Amino acid sequence: MSAVDNITARMDSAFAPLQSRLEPLLDSLSPRDRKLLLGLVTAAGLLLIAAAGWWMSATLDGMRADIEERRDTLAFVRQELAEYHASQAELDAIEAELQEHADTDFSAFMEKAATSAGMNDRLESVRPTSTTTIGSLEVKNFDVSVTRVSLEQMLDFLYAVETDGYPLRITNASIKGVKVAGTKLLNIKLEISAYRLLEEEG
Repeated sequence: MSAVDNITARMDSAFAPLQSRLEPLLDSLSPRDRKLLLGLVTAAGLLLIAAAGWWMSATLDGMRADIEERRDTLAFVRQELAEYHASQAELDAIEAELQEHADTDFSAFMEKAATSAGMNDRLESVRPTSTTTIGSLEVKNFDVSVTRVSLEQMLDFLYAVETDGYPLRITNASIKGVKVAGTKLLNIKLEISAYRLLEEEG
């Protein structure tokens, strides 16, 4: 006997008592009552099918909404991950730049920039003013004074300072014109913040 036949036999055996009770009841009904009973059973069956269909539709709608929500979440996570990788790459580049000049003294760097602008004897002073530590980043502030330089020398000096790759930022600049032997020259005072990556313990 196959599995299907076995299941059919079990169902027949289970419904046999109910069938034996219903048959006399159905036989006692008039044709009109039988049609009415059949109509009620059919209506109940259709109602049950409709309810099952509505439940399945609601369940599918809920699953679709859940899938859409998870897709949106996945898209958000992917976007955040891409931004994280981009930020990490930028951070690595900044750290590499900081490490490249970690052993370069700021005063020596200023002297080098002044020499490249042809005004090494015009660099009057490089004076540290304050030091701040933010996490593993050290920020040193300096006042840099340059006296009696031409406009061309000043531009060359500023270009050398800002393009050599040293991690710094000019936060303020004060320029005053002076006349020396009938020639108009410039006195410059710069406020500069220089950055250094501290060694992490361990």
